Amino acid sequence: MSMMEKYRKIPLLTKLLVAMVIGIILGAVFGEKINVIKPLGTIFLNLLKMAALPLIVVNLISGISSLDDPKIFGRVGIKIMFYYCITTVVAIVLGLLLGTVLQPGKGFVLQGTYDQAIETIPSFGDTIVGLIPSNIFASLTNGKFDQIVVFSAFVGVAMLFVKKEDRVVLKSGVDSLANLFNKLVGIIMGYAPIGICALMACTVGTYGAQLGGFLAKYLGASYVCVDSNSSIWRFTYSFWKV
Repeated sequence: MSMMEKYRKIPLLTKLLVAMVIGIILGAVFGEKINVIKPLGTIFLNLLKMAALPLIVVNLISGISSLDDPKIFGRVGIKIMFYYCITTVVAIVLGLLLGTVLQPGKGFVLQGTYDQAIETIPSFGDTIVGLIPSNIFASLTNGKFDQIVVFSAFVGVAMLFVKKEDRVVLKSGVDSLANLFNKLVGIIMGYAPIGICALMACTVGTYGAQLGGFLAKYLGASYVCVDSNSSIWRFTYSFWKV
């Protein structure tokens, strides 16, 4: 078995963890000089952004259009929206509570300045209007995920109402695109260890010793928050089953 075949059999998570460790070591050893490899990390981020939007569009359209009856989508959609709203509220409250108590970012100073005006909180009506894209191409260009999701949902629902023969052709094309972009993401994730290593190395090289206690505190707070949220929903699910 060749070295490449052995490497391919290693789980992606293991590769990413090893890449992070190597990045931390490189950043600690070379300091800010390691920023010379920053383009490798930027390339990885750009690749993810490149694939994310079309991946969301085609997979969402494919999933909705696979339903045989629009009424099924209505019932499932209401349940999903209710679940999404409840879980989002719980996550926000839990995050704010633990962030206030643990203060994971306290004492950490970011480099650079921010001189842009802070926008006002939009009203409920403006929020709803903002979900509807007036130009889907502008939404794709500006990365408006909420508008892209809404557009994809409308397209998926519209496919349920077209003639059966047309729906079959459209569904086949969308499914093929979904498979294509899933494969594309798989290829990009093959580059992920290099990108993660470069990003971690540049971060450690730039901020240095500041990351020591901060990073441990931040990761600890993140794990506490995630575990608390998971525990709440596991308890809720078990209670609901009873």
